[in-house]
Amino acid sequence: MEIIINIVVIALVVSLLTFIYCNSYNKLMINKNKATNTWANIIKEINIRINLLGQLNDVASQYLDDRTKQQVAALTQSYQTKVSTEDVINSYYDINKVIDMILAKLNNEEWNKAFNDSFNRIEVLRKEYNDTILKINNLVKMFPTSLIAKVNSITPWIFFRGID
Repeated sequence: MEIIINIVVIALVVSLLTFIYCNSYNKLMINKNKATNTWANIIKEINIRINLLGQLNDVASQYLDDRTKQQVAALTQSYQTKVSTEDVINSYYDINKVIDMILAKLNNEEWNKAFNDSFNRIEVLRKEYNDTILKINNLVKMFPTSLIAKVNSITPWIFFRGID
């Protein structure tokens, strides 16, 4: 009888640990997949913004000095070579500074609306991304999911900060 009780207790403990592991792992994966998907949407929107910048540069080239034209070309080209999240985020802010400078010189309502719409879509996605990253980072740091994250090599993610 004692052996049966020990087996049942061991089975319950193993079942409980398996449940905790699966639940923690699933929470991590759901948030990781959501963050990855949101990041892909951010990259898509940034690429739309880069394409708009190229079109704007063509239209506004008569209003721009050579230095600004070179700056736009360099930023557009360098963005395409970015590989890490931090690189893309930093490029995004550099590009926004140039866009603001060009829009101020051009002063065209249609272009302003196109870039504001693009900016607003990115801001909504940025908030969604950061909310998900906060969940991931909390799970990575809190017990018991911290153990599951460590076993599966899941580390904290980088936030996409707002424009200063």
